[in-house]
Order: sequence, then structure tokens, then C-alpha cells
Amino acid sequence: GWGGNPLAASGGPPQAALSKNRIGIKFFSDTAAQFFPSYARNSEFIDKFMEVMMTYNAYMNELECWKNQDTDYVALSHANLNVDNAYYWRDEAGKLLCGVLDWGGFGASCLGHKLWWYFNCSEFEMLKDDFEHFMTTFVDAYRDSGGPRINAKTLERMVRLTCLQNLSVMVAAVPDCLRQIPEQDWASVKDRKDQRIEENLGGKSGDAAADMFGVTEDLAAEPQLPPDLPRGAVSLLILAQNINLPLLAARSDLASAFRWALQEDVAAQLCGAGVAFAPGQVEVRLLADSAAIPVTVTPSHGLPCHELHRLLSTKQLRWCAGSKLDHLEGFSQVCLSPSWCFFSVGLPSIVAASDELASTTAGSPLEAEGRVARASLNQDLPAVPDEPDFTLPRSLERTGHTPREEEKGHAKKPPRASPKRKAAAKA
Repeated sequence: GWGGNPLAASGGPPQAALSKNRIGIKFFSDTAAQFFPSYARNSEFIDKFMEVMMTYNAYMNELECWKNQDTDYVALSHANLNVDNAYYWRDEAGKLLCGVLDWGGFGASCLGHKLWWYFNCSEFEMLKDDFEHFMTTFVDAYRDSGGPRINAKTLERMVRLTCLQNLSVMVAAVPDCLRQIPEQDWASVKDRKDQRIEENLGGKSGDAAADMFGVTEDLAAEPQLPPDLPRGAVSLLILAQNINLPLLAARSDLASAFRWALQEDVAAQLCGAGVAFAPGQVEVRLLADSAAIPVTVTPSHGLPCHELHRLLSTKQLRWCAGSKLDHLEGFSQVCLSPSWCFFSVGLPSIVAASDELASTTAGSPLEAEGRVARASLNQDLPAVPDEPDFTLPRSLERTGHTPREEEKGHAKKPPRASPKRKAAAKA
């Protein structure tokens, strides 16, 4: 119902997200650098920014589902209570009064999401200093007004994740900024009070983006990636089209030659990106009941696992007719069409390298490295608590997010015939 995707980035194609982020990076680190904190120009922050935003893009819809799954954190409220959606006046006695505009998005949804949209045009230093106070104040006021008792830290996480969503929207809007003020003219824009900004943006400024950078840097908003282990690896999926994979997996000689050819080619494609790889660092598995091929790549010595993850996140692996796979003996017999192809899908994951990979690295320097890793992976780890069961609210069930059960006593309607089928039936 929320658009989660186990095989691909739910926020959109990684290559498109990468391109938008690069445009955003150039804007905040070069074109309009005077508007943003000085650390936004450092390579460390730029690397962090890219990793955070690409990870967020990979799990965007899954995170939206998480934000809305606990109904204690869902309530009816205004969608965007920024200062530009309020108006003020004094009555005859001089008392200050306030009204609210823009009720178009009024509805029931995640409170943490809405809170960020109340904060995002505030001064960052004030937001940084008083952020926890705002959270606890809201939690107490929500409870005092008849709402359930909610956890301030959980609410904070929802706010920070929404900040990343808002930041992805701002990055996509950079071309609009360049249309309003040409790139070569931004150096002459000294601050947000410049008349060209106020006139072009209707009194609004780019302060929201500065707030989001601050949250990313100072409030540690980035998603936590798995720590690098001595023998960590990166896993990805290769999707097969017009290939009979069960038949391929059943023919042991062909399957062995196919796996080795794929290992060699993955290593060669990674070497083409400027990193030295050997076929033994690539594990390829064929599953008889799947249309996807799991692949695990172990990083070369001295290459951090997260760097390999970043490389594979921005590079699609692809094979089609005319490649060397065509020359494998018996391969044509498992092809369902001359237009067969294999290609990587989704965003890779950082994992602990499986023991199966050891069989493909026997006798290589990776074998000794693997013994060290297995010793570290055998340590006792804390149990992961089970997620509480969650039942969707009836309102979501009625709007088509979950399948409806057939009403008792009513037969299922037959599918409606198309005009072509009706004409054929009459003939």
C-alpha cells in the first residue's frame, strides 16, 4: 500500500537520484556557498550528504510506512503551519490574535512529519538549541489534550526522517533557483534579504535548506548503515529476462561455466571503474525457483565496504545478446528469446560475507582474511526484539491500501469484456 519495493529503490531510480544530488552539491558547495554553513563545502560532509540521500532514496516509501504505522503518532492536524501560513492582528484591547491559512492539506497523518513542516522555515540556531524542548513540550501537550502518551525519541526520529524527505525535494528544486537567478549571478547575492530573492520567491527564502543541512550535520539525522566488518561484503540481485533459470541451474556443467563467466565479467566491470577486482571476490548463486540471481562481492584489500557499496549503487551491471555468455556451450538451449538479458536491480546491501563465498576464494588472500572475520562474527550478539503486530486502521482498508474480502452472500463479478471481445462474440 505504501509502495515499498524489495527489488529496487522505492524513492526512484538511483541514477536519477544521484544526478539530482550532484546538482544540489554543486549549488550548496559552490554556486551559492555563501548561503550555507562552511562545513557544507568540505569533502567529508559532501560524501556524508551523498551517502545519506542515496540511502534515504532507497527506502523512502518503506520509511513513510514506518512513520504512519503506529496510530498513536497519527492525528488530525494542519499539514504546514509555517509562519507564512499564519496571520496576526490585535483586537481593540491590544491583545495579539492569530489565524491560520492554507487548510488544503488538513488531514490525519504522521505527527512527526507535520512537526518538521512546522519547523522547516525557522532559524536553525534556535531549532538546534531548543529541538528537544520542542519535542517534550509537544509530547506533554498532546497527552494533556487527550492524546496517548508517545515517546519523544520516536517522535524525533520521525521529524528527522521527514527532514531528509524535505531535503530531497529542495535538491530537486535547485534548477528552479537557477532559472530565477542565473548561476553566474549567485556570487553577487550576499544574503537571503537580497531583493532578487524576495521578489522571485514571493517573500520566501532558502532558509529551509540551511535548516535541513544543520539537522543532517548537527542532529545526526543520517540512517545508520551497518558497520564495516573485516570481511564485510556487498550483495545485489541480477534479474534474468527470457532465460529459463531452473533449466540453467539444473545443468551442472553449464551452471558452473555460467557462474564463472559472470564472476569474471562482474570483476572486469568493477575494474573498469578504477578498482582492482578478481573473479574470486564475486559469488554467484543460481536458485532453481527464482528469476533473480543473488550476487555477493567482497571488497578488495584496502577498499572500505561502504565505498564498494557506493560504487555498486551508481553502476548498473548488464549482459545481453552478443556478450560472451552467448558462446557458452548449451546456453542457447536455456534462452527463451534471442532478446535475453541480465541486469542488476534495486540498491545493493552491506552484509557479512557468507561462508559459501569461502569456497570461491580458496587459496586466495581472501581465505586468510575470512578466518579473521569468522572469529569476529562468532561473538554473541544481542537478540533483535520482535516488531509489535500492527493492524491497519479501517480508514486505510477502505481506501484500497489492503485487499477487501468478498462480502458474504455476493458472488464475485466476472471481468468486463472489452469492445473487441464483444464484437468477436457477436460475429
